[in-house]
Amino acid sequence: MAGRLKNRVAIITGGSMGIGKATALLFAKEGAKVVVASRTAELLKQVVASISSAGGEALAVPTDVTKREEVEGLARETVERFGRIDILVNNAGRGLHAAVIDLTPQALQQVFELNVFAPLTCIQAVYPYMKRQGGGQIINVSSIVGLRSIPTITGYCMSKYALNALSDGLRIEAKQDHIDVLTVYPAKTQTEFASNQQVIGKRHAHPDWFIQNADIVARAILKASLHRRRDTILTWSARMMKRVNDLAPSLMDKILHAGYQRARKEE
Repeated sequence: MAGRLKNRVAIITGGSMGIGKATALLFAKEGAKVVVASRTAELLKQVVASISSAGGEALAVPTDVTKREEVEGLARETVERFGRIDILVNNAGRGLHAAVIDLTPQALQQVFELNVFAPLTCIQAVYPYMKRQGGGQIINVSSIVGLRSIPTITGYCMSKYALNALSDGLRIEAKQDHIDVLTVYPAKTQTEFASNQQVIGKRHAHPDWFIQNADIVARAILKASLHRRRDTILTWSARMMKRVNDLAPSLMDKILHAGYQRARKEE
C-alpha cells in the first residue's frame, strides 16, 4: 500500500475495536505496517484480516498492557517482524462512572492501571528502539475531560489529567532523542467504550454536547501524526468548552451544572 505513512511501523493499543480499530485500518490504508494489541485475540485477528485483504501489512499481538512483561514482548515482537517502531498510539483505556463520594481506591487503581500506568509502560518499552533508530512518535489518546473535569466521571477525568502530565513532561525529555510526543483529545465517541466502563452507584445521563464517531477520531490521530501536531482537540463544542473554561471557569461551572440538572430531569 502506498500512502503518507509508507514503511512506517505503528503499534496501536486497544486496537481490536473502537478508536483503536479505526486508527489501525486508516494507518494501514496510508501505508503503515500496523501492529494491533489488546487482550481479545479473536477481534485482533479480524482487524488483521481486514488490513491484509486490502493489501496492507499487519500483526496481531494479544497483550494485556497492564503487564510489563507482555508489553515488552509486544515491542520485541514488533521489531523482530518489522525491524523498527516509528509510532506508538497509546489508545487502550477504560471509563469510570461514579460520583466523587462513591469513588473507591480500588476503582481508581483499576482505571489508573489502564489509563496511566499502561501508557507509561508502553512508552518505556518502545523508547529504547525509537532512540536507537534516531526518532519516533508517541501519540497519547487523552480526552477533553482531561482538560476540564466534569461531574459523575471525575475518577476517569483524573486519569486523563495524569496522562496529560505524562505527555507534557516526556515531550521535553524526549526532544533530544528526536521523539515527538503528541496528545489527542477526543470528545464523547460512539464506540463500545461506554458499555465497558465501570459504574459505581447511580448512572446519570450525560448531555451530548460533543460527540463523534471513531473514524473522525482516527483521522484526527492521523493528521496529528502527519503534521506533528502537539495537541488536537476534537469537536467545535469541546474547543469552545476549553476556551470558556480558560477565560471564565466559574461560568463553565454554571453551564455544566445547568446541563446536568436538565439531563437528570429527563432521565
